[in-house]
Amino acid sequence: MKPIELLHPEQRTPSKTYLTNELRKAVFTWRDQGYPSATPTTKRLLQFWFNEDHLANNETFEFWFCQREAIETLIYVYEIMKKRNFIDMARDFGAGPIKGYDPSYDQYPLYAFKMATGSGKTFVMALATIWSYFNWKKEDKNDYTSKFLLIAGEKNVIYDRLCRDFKDGKIFREWPFIPPEWQEEFDLKVILKEDPIHIIPESVLFLTNIQQLEERKKKKEEVEEYVDDILVLEEVKKHDIYQENRIKEVLTSCPNIMILKDEAHHIYSFEKAWKKILLSLHKNLTSQYGKGINMELDFSATPKTETGALFPWIIVDFPLKEAIEMNIVKLPLKGIVKGAEEIASKKAVERYRAWIDAGTRRWREYKDKLKLLSKKPILFFQCPENKEADEIFGYVNSIPDLKDKVLLIHTDSTGEIKKADLPKAREAAKKIDDPENPYEAIVSTLMLNEGWDVRNVNVIVGLRSYTSKRRVLPEQVIGRGLRKMFPEEEANPQKSINVLEVIGPPGLTAILEELENQEGIKFAEFDTG
Repeated sequence: MKPIELLHPEQRTPSKTYLTNELRKAVFTWRDQGYPSATPTTKRLLQFWFNEDHLANNETFEFWFCQREAIETLIYVYEIMKKRNFIDMARDFGAGPIKGYDPSYDQYPLYAFKMATGSGKTFVMALATIWSYFNWKKEDKNDYTSKFLLIAGEKNVIYDRLCRDFKDGKIFREWPFIPPEWQEEFDLKVILKEDPIHIIPESVLFLTNIQQLEERKKKKEEVEEYVDDILVLEEVKKHDIYQENRIKEVLTSCPNIMILKDEAHHIYSFEKAWKKILLSLHKNLTSQYGKGINMELDFSATPKTETGALFPWIIVDFPLKEAIEMNIVKLPLKGIVKGAEEIASKKAVERYRAWIDAGTRRWREYKDKLKLLSKKPILFFQCPENKEADEIFGYVNSIPDLKDKVLLIHTDSTGEIKKADLPKAREAAKKIDDPENPYEAIVSTLMLNEGWDVRNVNVIVGLRSYTSKRRVLPEQVIGRGLRKMFPEEEANPQKSINVLEVIGPPGLTAILEELENQEGIKFAEFDTG
């Protein structure tokens, strides 16, 4: 199947989410009928996006089915059916009794998109932005909005990736989001978290990460303490320093704003103070302006609560199985190392030596094959702890053809990259696919949970115990290497094209089997020898 092929609901893998199965049928019928009841603006956008020819970067371009279905479902639920709260959606589309739903959070429209790694969530965010912006401009200023807050998860690499896409509105210029006759009317100012904010534009997209919304000592107080203690500067200089980070203050005067959250599973927790911040922001905006948050959109491959339950408000489910079948991501293969045993040793290299060496051998084979295509495969080791990462780094970096080509990344207890390692990690995330990139292997602890948006990882050697109450890690483990090295080509193991090999001890095998059960798929196995 091709990524652009329209799937009938009967062709789909039945979803375990609460709303999706019935919504798929309704949206399919609505599309089939030519989008009745959509605004003229929405009809024009849908026509332009999905029924007209596009060129992007001098090549033919078509949106994928999963991106199309995602934006169509949002429009159908919000604009056509006018389902602005979960209870209304549950009544029409729900499967059985509702579990794990707290009605106190149902204060404004909240929708989640479960989309496999590599299936283009960023494009769906851009489509939602354009849909709302032009409907606000041409149809209804109350129902739609021209103000957006895009929140990255906790990891800095996610923020960096979104910056690359959205800075100066780059994504809207590079790809066919705006019909040609409307391009002059598009005036959306993008403000990054480090940009000073003097006045709030009428049409604006703020890009930030959640740390800027969390409760902490006021920036002004922090800066004044720092200045008074160390620098003894003039008042005006103090103002310059804290003026740069006012996103939270700014939001208090931004009614009718759309919130888009990337990697929502890392952000979403009822217990976290910041979710309460959003709800109190909504309440304050409503009392002051008569209008609070316009809607909140969650995007994640694994939108689950901390207990491992899927968000009830998921309206779109595009699973990994379909992403593999539609040739959107690499084909994952399980590498079996025959006769390998985990040796009882305190030294990580001795304990995992069989799998380390097997992964290195496979990487060499890919390097040999891909040299002809001017591509450099990356070998990626996931380690249990920083101490073990150090040991494995020492060993891998002593292998002659990998010497001085290995990147070591440490993380802290939360999985956040350690400050000392952050600059090189961010730089590597940007450049790892570049032929001039000096690295050929990465050794890391918890770093690459998400947001690592590269294409050249061909071999993952998983050496840590993959356990988590929330049960989101299985897809994230292979998610780090799923993006296709050759986007236009189909996966072909014989030619070493668009294949991801995952090698590791029984702890890793068990987690892959869990993923197979969750997704209803079977990864092919092969003998690494």
